[in-house]
Formats: sequence, C-alpha cells, structure tokens
Amino acid sequence: MSSDETANAVEIVEVSVTVGVDSGPDRIVRIPLGSSVRVTLVNPNGVEEYHLHGYDVDSSSDIPVGTPAVFEFEAITAGSFEIESHISKTVLVVLEIE
Repeated sequence: MSSDETANAVEIVEVSVTVGVDSGPDRIVRIPLGSSVRVTLVNPNGVEEYHLHGYDVDSSSDIPVGTPAVFEFEAITAGSFEIESHISKTVLVVLEIE
C-alpha cells in the first residue's frame, strides 16, 4: 500500500455485542465521525431482531439463536444512536458518533 493509500484509508471500527453478556443501555461505544462501522450482534439465548436508530439499519428478519447478525454502515451523522432488540424492546448498546 502506498503512503497516499494509507493516508486516505478510512478507519474501520468493530463493535461486538453479546445479548445478556455485554449489552445494555449503559454500554456506550465512541466512534469517530467518518469511520466505517461493523457491528456484530449475537443472542445466545433466543431469536432476535435488531434495529439501529437514526441510521435505519436493521435485520431483515428474525435471527436464529446464537447466529451473528452483522451491520455495516458509514458513520456520517454525529450523535447518540441506540441499537435495540425489536423482540425484547431493550437497548443493547449506544453508539456515540463524534
């Protein structure tokens, strides 16, 4: 990779959430504005459906027990954005994009 490619590379931020283990409304992940974001969510105990508020990213259907769901998006809007379960209606993680 040339130095020009390195200078123009976009940071990829990886966020991994396991429901009931490291999830909850008090989990806040800070993400630099302009980053590429990859969020992996898994519920080891039940069927799940996820939604990222403000970016309108969601799983298209129920995700089977233990199956990872992966969201990828560009962090182009600053603010506080919740990822929630559509099944339990609970907040799993808050993304602070700044």
